[in-house]
Order: sequence, then structure tokens, then C-alpha cells
Amino acid sequence: EGEQVIVQVTKDALEGKGVQLSRRIALPGRYLVYAPRQDRVMVSRQIEDEGERDRLTEIMTKLSSPDEGFIVRTAAVGVSSEELELDCNELRQMWHGIEGSLSSSKVPSCLHEDLDPMLRVLRDHALDNISSVHVDDAKAATKAREFCERVMPGMADRVKVHTGPEEMFEQYGIEEEVSRAGEQRVELISGGSLVIETLEALTAIDVNSGRFDNAGDHEQIAFLTNCEAAQEAARQIRLRNISGLIVVDFIHMEETKHWNEVIETFEKVCARDRNPTRVLGPCDGPPPDTGVTPLGDSLPTAANGSIAPIAPDVSCALRTIRALRDEDFDVLHLHEPLAPGPTTTALFLAQSPMVGTFHAAGGSLAYDLLNRPVRWLSRRMDRVFAVSDDAATMARESLGGDYEVLFNGVEVQRSREATPWPTDGPTIFFIGRHEPRKGLAVLLDAMAGLGSDVRLWVAGDGPQTEELRARVAGDVRVQWLGRISDEERTARIRGADVFCAPSLRGESFGVVLLEGMACDTPVVASEIPGYAKVARGGSDALLVPPGDAAALGAAITKVLADPVLADRLVVAGRERAEEFSMRRLANRYLEAYSSVI
Repeated sequence: EGEQVIVQVTKDALEGKGVQLSRRIALPGRYLVYAPRQDRVMVSRQIEDEGERDRLTEIMTKLSSPDEGFIVRTAAVGVSSEELELDCNELRQMWHGIEGSLSSSKVPSCLHEDLDPMLRVLRDHALDNISSVHVDDAKAATKAREFCERVMPGMADRVKVHTGPEEMFEQYGIEEEVSRAGEQRVELISGGSLVIETLEALTAIDVNSGRFDNAGDHEQIAFLTNCEAAQEAARQIRLRNISGLIVVDFIHMEETKHWNEVIETFEKVCARDRNPTRVLGPCDGPPPDTGVTPLGDSLPTAANGSIAPIAPDVSCALRTIRALRDEDFDVLHLHEPLAPGPTTTALFLAQSPMVGTFHAAGGSLAYDLLNRPVRWLSRRMDRVFAVSDDAATMARESLGGDYEVLFNGVEVQRSREATPWPTDGPTIFFIGRHEPRKGLAVLLDAMAGLGSDVRLWVAGDGPQTEELRARVAGDVRVQWLGRISDEERTARIRGADVFCAPSLRGESFGVVLLEGMACDTPVVASEIPGYAKVARGGSDALLVPPGDAAALGAAITKVLADPVLADRLVVAGRERAEEFSMRRLANRYLEAYSSVI
């Protein structure tokens, strides 16, 4: 009490609440945030390249003095040490001015104000790729040039005074855009519209087709409207400075390729914003007319060496709670019961009988750390299954109890009825996430020893896609398909001469091999435990040591060159796939449901 302190306003007063204050001072610059008396250098988490993070950290460690800290902003990527030093000195000078004002000011007193809006725009948005900045007032232009000469000299000559026949805002339609930015409804050129609503937890953008009827069917109408809406939604996000969680409800489409194009368009336009944007989607729930009601959308999350879809958001939990309250379920089937999301919510609250299936294998740190409460939760289920022996072992060791093994199934009948995709020579098919454990790099190495007439179809994507594409750039035999629909996936497996699964590890059960077998396509795969169980040690597929490109290439060549071997694998695989048909699996689960009701 009675002590004089310097504080910074971090949040304005809102709805009866006073301003939010902090004693941790942070002065933003063009590339840096100056943090006096904090003695550390931090780099924005949005800068993901480790080499660039190390470079920036090294530069700022040399520039910083004891008892002062810096946060390196995202805009600093690729910036020279000289530019960083200029920004550093400008911020130091600003702080020294604040300290100088302190001795001659009475309490309370404003020691420093942030830049006015025009200068803030220059500081935060005037990037090197901007050719000119137009200002409609000569005095303001002079002020802007002086600021640029002090902070970013290369930008000063690009500041121009507007000399057009009309007011600048009128000439460029800015007044109209500002007016539109305040409206809830935004009309699209096609006749559709966006309805933008800001809620407490998120911003919702709803896409409506409106009068757009220039196409002959619903799918085409939805696709064209969504493409335009994706561009306009990204533009409105920038104009309105919307941040946080944003949900864009596009018009439903059936075709996976259409969804991929819409999401790609949305991502490209969002990438123009200097603020990093992560686009997740589309919704993986079925359409309403299937009789299934989705309670939420899954998010791709790193787990078990791969990416798993989970739905941990609060809104999804609330919808689950309402469903449990309003519906009198005969039985609840919990897929991966202890994954964050609706399943754990149901485990805590549900009063109906519950059946659970465990998929994860290889150990779980979460299960180990939360051993006692997790064991208590797992005992609430009336009957529990695991999709593989490895998954059952992990669940048993982590949670206790007995687990029936009920392997995943495949749509055998639908797979065999699919029309094979046309080919123009011997063809290998690979599908999976492009990450090290899936072994795609091994398959690409094996291609070097195969004939010039052999083709490889690669479906899927992932963190290794660009690296692997660069490795075989110029090899016309390799065709990169990206994400494909279930229908195309089945047709291509049927059309291929070899279905290849070169995974290195992390597959508790080889359901992907069963897909190839169900399509009457010979399978060549790595001899890892999960695959070996499905292939019965090599009776139903040709198995090779994991990571051995030469052995993989030899096995593929053997299948392509020996029709008798290929036919034997097709017949054996067909019989094996039938043992895991979805029809048999469904009957087993119906029996399980009946036993707990």
C-alpha cells in the first residue's frame, strides 16, 4: 500500500467490468515485443520451423541486455539481424521515454499511449510485398513517412497522398465495404448469402444457396455456391478481424472431391491473412436422412504415432449430455471409451447399458497416469471388446478386466461388386497417411528396381507428402491422388494388380489388408505382428521384412510376373476377408447388445 507501480491496460472496460491491468509491461514493435525486466527471449509459437526459431533466438540473445526480454513476432520470419536491431532500439527508446516520464508525473498518470490507428496499421500490416500505401491527408501522409523512416525506412517512399477526383473511400468503395462489414448478412454474387453471427464461444458463418439455380442438380449448385462462399467467408474474417473459433456451415455435398476443393480454396484465401489460420473439416458426420444424428465433428489429433479423430470440444459434450437426458437409449456403444469427448461424457453420466470397443495398442501414458479413476470408469461398461489381441493386452494391463477380441470388418459384398478402375499397365496401389510409420518411403525406394511399365497409385496425404513427392519428382510412373472418396478407393483397389501395405510399425490389426483381399487383389505387406495375424503368416498375402525396399520390390515383381501365385493369393484372400465380413461383425454386435439389455 502506498507504493507507486507502473501498470499496463491489457483489456478495456466491458459491460460493467473495469479495465484489466498487468504489471508485466509489453511494448509491441514491428517484429518484436519488448518486455522490460523479464530477462528472456521467446519466439512466437506460430513460427514452426526449428531452424528459423534457432536463428531468431540466437540474434535476439546477442541483442538483448540483462534485465530485458523480447518476444519475437511472427512477422520476423526471414528478417535480417539489422532490421531486428532497428526495431529493438526503437522499442528501447520508447521504454526509456516512459521511465523518463515517470519521474516528472503525478500519480495516477498516463505515461504512454499506443500508436494511433494509422501508424498501427503501418507497423503491423505494411509488409515488403506492398507496393504503395495511400493516405487521403497530406499531414497524415507526412506523419506516416516520418514513422516509416524511423521504424522501416524501405517503406517511407511508398507512402502516397491520394490525388483522385473523388474522396478515397468513395473512389475505392471502402465506405460500402465498411458498411457491409457491420451487417449480419452478406450477399454473394451468385445469389447465395452468408449469415455471420458472433456468439460467446465462437463465430458462426452459415452458407445459404438462396436464388442460385444456374446448375442442373443439387450437388453442382452446392459445390459452386460453397466455392464462392469459401472465398467470401475468408475475406469477411479478415475485414471484421474475427479470431478464435470460427465455424463455417457449408451446404452439404456428397462428393469427397468437391469437399476437398472447397476446403483447399478456403485454406488458400485464409493464407493471405498475416494471422495464421488452421482449417479443420469438413464435418465427418453422415447427412440427416441416414437416420443417424451426429453430435459433433471430430478433430485430427496426434495420437499413437498417427492422427486420430477425437471430439473434445465443450459444445459436443453439451449435445451429448442433452441426448443422454432426452433419449431413453436401450444401449450405448462407446468407440474407444476413454478418448476425450462424447464417450467419456457418456461413461460418467449414462444410465443405459454400455458396450465398449478398445482400439489403441502399444501403451498409453494417459492410462498409466490416471490409472485409478480410469479403471473405475471402465468398470461402468457392461461388456467390453478389443479390435485386436494387442489392443486387448493394452486394455487389460492398463485397466484390468477381461476383453473379448472382435476384429474390425470389411464390406465384402460391396467391394466385389465395384467396377475396377481402368489401368494402362501393371499397377500398384497404396493408401494411407503419408508419415514414416506407414512405410511409403520404402515403397518409393522399391519402385527404383521395378520395370518402367509399372505404375504406382498413391492415395492420401500427410506430413511427408511434399518431401516424398520431391524425392520421386520426374518419375511419371508415380501418380499422386491425394484424398479420394470411398467409391474411388474401392474401384482403384479392384483395378490394381497389387495392393501394397509397407507399414513399419503401429498396426494392431491389419484391416487395410482385408480391404485388398475383399477386392480380389493380391496383397504384398510388411511382416509386422498386426499384418502377420491377418495374413496367417503369409498364407493370404506375401509378407516381407519391414523397411526392406529390396525385398518389397522383389515380392511385388514376383506377384506381377507369376499369374499362378497372384491367383492363389486372390482366392486365399477372398476366403480370409469373408471371415471378417461386416455382416458377421454386425451380427456379433447385435448379440452383444441383446445380452446387456
